[in-house]
Amino acid sequence: MSNVGKKILRTTKNNLGGYTDIQIKIRKATSNENKCANNLLLNDIAVASWNDHQFLEIMEILEKRLNDKGKNWRHVYKSLTVLEYLLYHGSDMVVKYTQDNIYLIKTLKDFQYRDENNQDEGINVRVKSKEIYDLITDETKLLNERSRLKTGMTKSLTSDAPKNLNDYDEDLEIRKAIENSKETLIQDEKRREMKRSQENLLTTEKNDRE
Repeated sequence: MSNVGKKILRTTKNNLGGYTDIQIKIRKATSNENKCANNLLLNDIAVASWNDHQFLEIMEILEKRLNDKGKNWRHVYKSLTVLEYLLYHGSDMVVKYTQDNIYLIKTLKDFQYRDENNQDEGINVRVKSKEIYDLITDETKLLNERSRLKTGMTKSLTSDAPKNLNDYDEDLEIRKAIENSKETLIQDEKRREMKRSQENLLTTEKNDRE
């Protein structure tokens, strides 16, 4: 199925499933697509984790994803990636929840899955789960890292960031870059045209003098 088809299917599931905005964002960040969630989306989820109700909604989806198996290994791996981000940037409730449910992470250290080409995709989950397990069991290190990152933690989106999911567009930065590139090309072409005109003028003046 194409990426567009997968997005349509996921949107349909989200609508039919009655998911909240933050749960839809979690599902987007932990989808089976072969790309990672961008920092804007991760930051949005981290901000939401400071709200008691949204925190529960976030962890509900993450826990379901972490219990996925086999071919859905990306659900598991990307959920671990989101969880890791939340441990550093999210609310204290995320830390407490993960400590209380450390068995979920410990179990994933033995995650196994090989694709149709016999490639060990499970290693991605095993490595990431070990990193998180080591982090969550070293409370001093975790607290120090959270303290170090606290000054850079954003608890509200920037003024030009989307205010709701309908406005959210993960390709916005790409489109901006394309537009900037187009503008650069236009300006370069104008400069080249001006240079050619000047050269032609100089050539004409030289011929007139001769």
